[in-house]
Amino acid sequence: MIAPRDVFGAIRGIAVKTVRPTATGFAIAALVGGLGCATAPRTDSSATGMTLAEASAAMAESGALNDYIFTRTKVGRHTFPKYPDKAWEWFCERRLDDGMKKLPDFYRQEAMLVTQKNNMDRRTLRANAQWTFLGPDGTTVQPSGRLIEMVVHPQDQNTIWGASASGGVWKTTDQGVTWANVTDGSLPTIGMGSLQIDPHNYNRLYCGLGEGVPGSFYEPFGAGVYRSTDGGSSWSIVSGTNVMNYVTDIDIGANSDTLLVAAKGSGGTGAGFYRTTNGGTNWTAVSSDPFFDISVDPANRNNVVVTRGYNTVNAASGAIFYSTDGGATLSPSTTPSTTNAFRIELARNGTTVYALVGATDSSILGIWKSTNNGQSFSAMSTSGIPTSGDYKPGQMTYNCSIGVSPTDANVIYVGSNLRMYRTTNGGTSWAAVTDWAGEGGLKYIHADHHSIRFGSTGSTVYMGTDGGFFVSTDSGANWTERNVHMTSTQCYRIDCDPQNAQRVIIGCQDNDKYVRRTDGTWHHYPNAFGDCMEVIAWPNDPSTYMGCNYYASAVRLTPDDGANWYFLRSYGTSNNGIPDAEKGAWVTPFFIDPQNPKDIYMGVNGVYKGTYNGINQPFSWTNLIAPNTSYSPASLDTLTITNGMTGRKLVGFRARRNNSTGQLGVELFRSNTNGTSIESLTLPYLGWISDIECDPSDNDTFWMTYSNLGLGTGSRGRIYKTTDLGTTFHDMTNNFPQDLPANALWIDPTNSNTIIVGSDIGAYRSDDGGNTWVYWNDGLPPVVITDMAYLANGRKLRAGTYGRGIWETPLDSQGGSPSIRIEPSTLQFP
Repeated sequence: MIAPRDVFGAIRGIAVKTVRPTATGFAIAALVGGLGCATAPRTDSSATGMTLAEASAAMAESGALNDYIFTRTKVGRHTFPKYPDKAWEWFCERRLDDGMKKLPDFYRQEAMLVTQKNNMDRRTLRANAQWTFLGPDGTTVQPSGRLIEMVVHPQDQNTIWGASASGGVWKTTDQGVTWANVTDGSLPTIGMGSLQIDPHNYNRLYCGLGEGVPGSFYEPFGAGVYRSTDGGSSWSIVSGTNVMNYVTDIDIGANSDTLLVAAKGSGGTGAGFYRTTNGGTNWTAVSSDPFFDISVDPANRNNVVVTRGYNTVNAASGAIFYSTDGGATLSPSTTPSTTNAFRIELARNGTTVYALVGATDSSILGIWKSTNNGQSFSAMSTSGIPTSGDYKPGQMTYNCSIGVSPTDANVIYVGSNLRMYRTTNGGTSWAAVTDWAGEGGLKYIHADHHSIRFGSTGSTVYMGTDGGFFVSTDSGANWTERNVHMTSTQCYRIDCDPQNAQRVIIGCQDNDKYVRRTDGTWHHYPNAFGDCMEVIAWPNDPSTYMGCNYYASAVRLTPDDGANWYFLRSYGTSNNGIPDAEKGAWVTPFFIDPQNPKDIYMGVNGVYKGTYNGINQPFSWTNLIAPNTSYSPASLDTLTITNGMTGRKLVGFRARRNNSTGQLGVELFRSNTNGTSIESLTLPYLGWISDIECDPSDNDTFWMTYSNLGLGTGSRGRIYKTTDLGTTFHDMTNNFPQDLPANALWIDPTNSNTIIVGSDIGAYRSDDGGNTWVYWNDGLPPVVITDMAYLANGRKLRAGTYGRGIWETPLDSQGGSPSIRIEPSTLQFP
């Protein structure tokens, strides 16, 4: 039964939370969501120089699936298609209320104010939080999270600030050898969209919140512009009462009080080109269209060039405008045809301005040049940049970047998804200078290029990518990856060996997976898929780990600390029990049975079970629960199994959203483990269930969390409990912020009155069975928690965050105290 309405239309990019079993429990629990819609795939070759067709053949060369699946992978770094917009859709989909099409601008800030107002007294707790960073910290050559923007100190090319997509602003004084965060404790949210230094006062920095890259949805990481007057040590808001959503660029006019801001906006609000001449006291919206980039002539700052993005409201294509009065008025530039132009990025050398134009289909529409400060542009040659095949640049609505040497206007770099291209003759010809797999004799830098900047001369080049920071000191001939202490990894899921403190594995956005081995060293494994979601640290076997990519296209296992990776499932090549037609959710759940550690469960459209008896034994999947065809193409969104010896149950939640109306259709059910005797249950209200966790001491009790905002009429709680297997539910939200998404939940197996909830601004804890909640975030930035894992040996809780890697805290530290600590201590927002 679907209640209260049956909504048709595919769900796009729905989240998955795998609830790991506790010491004892009661059931398999399943949270079901929909499938994502495909976007243009990456069509690129492998690290070994093979095309995708050759790679597919290599994957299948070992023959029958009953001979274990595949031999060691030979398919390199990018076998699977890349869907750059799905991370945002996954994030936003589960936070929207029924019928909602966009997220509120300041819900995190408001939730923090509610937390402060509630004055959550820590004397109710048995222990304070003591969160410390666990990793990865880039001390070996490892990628970081997405570096969306950079600025270089005009008098010191070794001092650089970098803005990460969801990890705040970072600073280095040694050209990236080491980094330190400079926004923790100063900003209400830490998702960045832009960064700028004041050319009139080098101590002044500006950052814009909200990563405004294109897509159907956007990560709601804030709005507004903040200023630092001390090189980044402290920040305060300057955007006044104007709501600037997803601030994509900031620049400075003729003096320090004249600021120009480009905002992409969302849902038709918060977009525009904004200007202030009094340091932010008053702002003028010069245009309310979405804007992407700003370029100011350093010799005459009244000459400004700006780019409008594709307007989804009226389907207006991207365009370029120029101003001769410091941005007060805008005039359309003369350009080649802009039909289907989506995103335009600019680079400048004096009065010469270059424009990289990304089309609505994510291809390069063109590279244009102006020699008159942007008043008119002409098309440049793109000879040498492929227009088809494996190396054709793609995702240009997402990773669109261009840079020109400060000392030679004929030297231009263009960043794309897989390769960087360069011209040294003003665009007469182009050649690739990097490749993300190091193919063709080219140097490696991570894929998806977002920012190109230069040192004091054109020979020093900096690149911000989905994998962090790279530097070349010889005009792009060689590159060095430098991400030490830039701890901005976006974790989808984490796991740890409950008995071995060293063993940890992370599934990451566009950085595949990290493993910390028994010797405490971190290792990065990029050769399976671009994004890794659910992960497993196999217990009782210190060398075995598993990972699953988006939509469950592939599930892989290593029995030897990553020396070799084997397929447990590979979508599109063969069938070992799971039909190729069954795709999983964006983050597909799978886990091992704690009672029978050889058994593996995975939820795609249906629920499947496999038994792993070693690398040389056959492996196949057996269907346990058939898909609900009325929800096709719905996919399981979370899955767990109990340790109870008898009476195991299934609890499932299916949901899908009509993308045109935003309306939800949901179903909650329970059944026995073979999928029969299905009973419909009634949800507390129509919303998105983000997590289900079983009480370790009571087989009839489980808890649920909601991640949608709960802004509708009537009761819209965040946390619910049932003591009768879902027949009735009790709202346990109490003083937990009513409009704050709750993403992950953990119940202490030694005392089920202790519950930890991971939210969009960190962790909350209750030690009285949910009657009262305390903001339990000491040491942890106000970051999104996506997953939690328990280290039984040592009694520690670990949290995977979407932008700051893994953190851990002891659960039984010294007793609680009446002190209250909220970060940031002072909140300012429009």
